[in-house]
Amino acid sequence: MRTHLKLLLLTGVLFAQYHSPYISPGVQLGINSKGKMFTSAQITIGIVGTTPPIGFTIGKRWYHLNQEKKSYSYYDLQVWPVLFGIGIGQIIDDKGNKSIRFKTGAGLWGYLTFDYSSFENLKYNFGAIGVLPILVEGLPPL
Repeated sequence: MRTHLKLLLLTGVLFAQYHSPYISPGVQLGINSKGKMFTSAQITIGIVGTTPPIGFTIGKRWYHLNQEKKSYSYYDLQVWPVLFGIGIGQIIDDKGNKSIRFKTGAGLWGYLTFDYSSFENLKYNFGAIGVLPILVEGLPPL
């Protein structure tokens, strides 16, 4: 996790001259292909400017499986030009097992999402997420 944060900070420093940093919390509600509901909470830190917005997302997802909840952590790198976006990252279960995670979506302040992981019970996930992108003003350019 620390390595990813360092990479994010280095990327921010390199692009800060012509870009503005942003932070974007999000909350998601969805269903997977097995009919199980899930909720997610995430935070994205990124840059927007002369190129399409890019961001690094860290989140937590809870699947509501029968009478229990099972939690997963995830992180991904995403590009969100105009009204659609794509991302790639990892999802990690509570035992430390990891899977590649691909995601895509369409929308602006709220958007519809689809993501895929190779975990057997979590392969295909559909959801709606609300986000609140906030430009971080007052940071001096490098």
